[in-house]
This record gives sequence, C-alpha cells and structure tokens, in this order.
Amino acid sequence: MQFSEHGKSQPPQGLTRPARALVGWMPQEQGEMVLQGNTIGNEVTAEQREVARQARESVAARSAGLDQDDLISEPPSQLDEHIARLRKSESATAFFREGWRVQVVDLPRVCAFQPSIFTDSAAERVMDIKHDDLAGIAAVSLPAESPEPPRVQFDQGRQAYMVLSPNPNLRIVGQFGGPVPDQPGAAALGFIVRVMPSPMQVIRFRGRYILRDGYHRALGLLDQGITQVPVFTRTMETIEQVALPGMLPQDAYLGERPPLLRDYRDDTVARDVRLPAVQRMIVIQGNELSPGG
Repeated sequence: MQFSEHGKSQPPQGLTRPARALVGWMPQEQGEMVLQGNTIGNEVTAEQREVARQARESVAARSAGLDQDDLISEPPSQLDEHIARLRKSESATAFFREGWRVQVVDLPRVCAFQPSIFTDSAAERVMDIKHDDLAGIAAVSLPAESPEPPRVQFDQGRQAYMVLSPNPNLRIVGQFGGPVPDQPGAAALGFIVRVMPSPMQVIRFRGRYILRDGYHRALGLLDQGITQVPVFTRTMETIEQVALPGMLPQDAYLGERPPLLRDYRDDTVARDVRLPAVQRMIVIQGNELSPGG
C-alpha cells in the first residue's frame, strides 16, 4: 500500500467570503478587481472604478507622516505565567531563539501590508474575550497551544482522508507506523495533522512598526475595542525578511502615508468586498498497487 499526501491552498468552486480591502493603497486596476470580487470574467463597473479612484484620492489627501511614538510597552507582571508557558511550548521556542520578544503594542497605530482581511474569520477568532483580561487576550494573540483538532473526513470511494481548514497553518507534523493491537500481522500507518499555533508578530523595519502575521485576530480585536495587545516583536533589517507574497506594494506601507490597522474599518480608504474563499487542504490517500518486476 502506498500513501500519497497533498497539502494545498485553494478556493472551493464558487465559494466566497466577506472581507475588508485596503483599496486606497492598491494600484487602480488591482483595486477595481478586488471590488468586483477578483473573479476572472466579471466586468468592472463604472461605480467600482469610481470607488477605487476616490479611495486612492483619500489616501493622497492625507497628511504625510506617521505617529508611532510610545507604541511599544513592556508586558506587565500579569503576563509572566503566560510567557513562561510560551517559553516551554514547542511552537514558540523557535521565536525566542531567533530574538523575538513579548511586548504590548497599541494595535490601531501599527502599519498594515495585507491587502484584505476575511471579516468572518476575524470575528470567530476573538469571541468572548474581555477587554480587561490581558492574559485572555494573550491566549489568542500568542497561543501556547494548538487550536481544536481539525475535522477529518474519509472518502470511501477514493480511500482517502481529507482535512480542510480555513486556517493556513494546517500542517502535516509527523507520521507513525506500528502493529495493531488485537490484529496479529497487521500494521497501522498514517500521518499526524495539526493546526499549528500562530503568534501575532509586529516587526520594526526602517523606523516603523508593521504587523507581519495575525491580521484576522487584529481586526477582530479592534472591532471589540481592544487596542493593547501582547505580541511577538523583533527588528528586521532586510526587505526579504519582511515581505510576504501577495502583500501591498512596498511604497504603500513604507511610503509617507502608510495604511494602519485601524484603516480596514475606514470607509474612505477601505471597502466591504466578497473574495474567493481560500482554504488549506490535506489529502492522505492509500493506494493498492502491483508494480511490475
């Protein structure tokens, strides 16, 4: 028996999700496409062109400059226990080795470079968090443990296990093999899948603080009025360390009028859109073969 495994991110056919898009910082053509849903074959309307133009003009009309003074503070003693758990957790130890620190940031003034955020996921990730519970906020922004196990389906016809998650941190983290109790001569073979904990990361680059990871949680927290959030912080020196695929142009988030996290809810520069739903899928399939000699 041969096992084949595939991990991929793909939008299910025709499925879309609500999102907020920073149209004002996108090139005109990209902003128009996002407003019409990033769907090939759909015509961009005159209204969508006008919305994209007005959003870009709103950004251009802003005063140049950025106020991030006193944006970072040291974590209070009430986070000591959570930080100690982080240092012992398998997922976070690598961050400490690389020089990341746990600090508290003023979230609304952090720069953004992700073009859009799915708003349904933003709400789900921060449900039931209390404003005055900094340790509870840290459990979401800097998780020490994995979320709930992913849901697994079995396709009898294909003899395949399928794991589908909207969380891009779904991974194959191990494999196993061994005898089956009460079944002499049989062996069990398989893979271990897990949604890996993902800490919110704020980096300092070229004199400004930018959110590198954790956008859905950031929007959800801001929507609940939570602004002081524990995150991992680190200074980075090269754009190769900073940049991620599919982000806004560099002159947007490194320019004189960069987008901030609070701008996702500013209707003069950002808009509600529906975008193709991208999900992470893992398929583990068993094939019975008779290779020729």
